[in-house]
Amino acid sequence: MVDAARQGRPSPGDHAGLGLRARDLRIRIRLLDDSIAFPLRDVESPARELAELWPDRPEADGKVPDRVVVVENLTTFLALPPLPGTVAIFGRGFAVDAVAALPWALRAEVFYWGDLDSHGFAILDRLRHHAPAVTSVLMDRDTLDAWRTFAVPDPKPTRATPTHLTSDELTTLETLTESGDLRLEQERIPWDWALSRLRPALHI
Repeated sequence: MVDAARQGRPSPGDHAGLGLRARDLRIRIRLLDDSIAFPLRDVESPARELAELWPDRPEADGKVPDRVVVVENLTTFLALPPLPGTVAIFGRGFAVDAVAALPWALRAEVFYWGDLDSHGFAILDRLRHHAPAVTSVLMDRDTLDAWRTFAVPDPKPTRATPTHLTSDELTTLETLTESGDLRLEQERIPWDWALSRLRPALHI
């Protein structure tokens, strides 16, 4: 079940075959710009309800998100500072389903910041099936080399073959694998260092 969640796919233990209605995918978002039109700044709701936000029509009132940043760790999600035109999505292993369920997210510029490990790259690869232009953030060799001391062996790496990673991303994934299937979780990266690189990566 945990492996299924990390890869953004339904667990085989879900409600299929039981005659029960499957639980709606719930998504948590934070609005990092007060000028974006919505009365709440931090909300979790069924995907089908959040999908109705910011419709693509000229008469939509107020500012709509220009960019979406998906993060996997709750601490990181909550620590994100105000960022113009930005909505954060708490991925928690379901980034693919979350972004694919939100039309306004697919219309925005999408950034993905996952753990530096095989599962993080597997989620990124699957996410590009729905959002081909998604940009990875802090999932590169510079980040790995800077904070490799905080990396630990991943006891259950995925061996999925990626088909939508850039050459630099593939190189980083190969380095992780050849170094003993390392995992560098995003919350282990010092926040000041990460934030100083996050803003330029988001073109802010």
